[in-house]
Amino acid sequence: MSIRPATNSDIPELSHLHVQCWRHTYGDLLGKSQLERVTEQASARFLESELQDTGAMTYVVTEHSAARSPILGFACVSPAREELPECCGEIKSCYVHPDWKHTGLGHRLFSHATYRLQSVGYANAVLWVFEENVPARCFFAAEGFLRRGDSHYIDSFGVNEVCYQRDLTCL
Repeated sequence: MSIRPATNSDIPELSHLHVQCWRHTYGDLLGKSQLERVTEQASARFLESELQDTGAMTYVVTEHSAARSPILGFACVSPAREELPECCGEIKSCYVHPDWKHTGLGHRLFSHATYRLQSVGYANAVLWVFEENVPARCFFAAEGFLRRGDSHYIDSFGVNEVCYQRDLTCL
């Protein structure tokens, strides 16, 4: 396994993977019309903005370090978007190809993301997850994240998101 910073040339493959992961992960949580709005074009715009944001970092994980090795997952980290009292970084997204779930790849990528936030000086990391996404919430809890009281409703998807946080000073 190899983890490296994402580049603009990765965007088409990342966009495809992003949509694949959404459809696999949220197929039972969201309606068909909601999932149809998650397109490779919309994902590409999101990823382009992440790569242009000087405060954000996007990482990809591949099976091998070779240049043409397929991307199996990615994580985006940045300063926290929400107004939080603590010095918080945020894991904005972390997705692994459905065929690579439960292989340790997600743990490795997620650990890399949290260590990167710590290495740039964040004392805490937060993330937001759909409240009904129980497998992801269990994964985040196993990674040392605790649920905060924060939540908000996302009208466009008709779901509630909850916030999780981890102290990074003890890594």
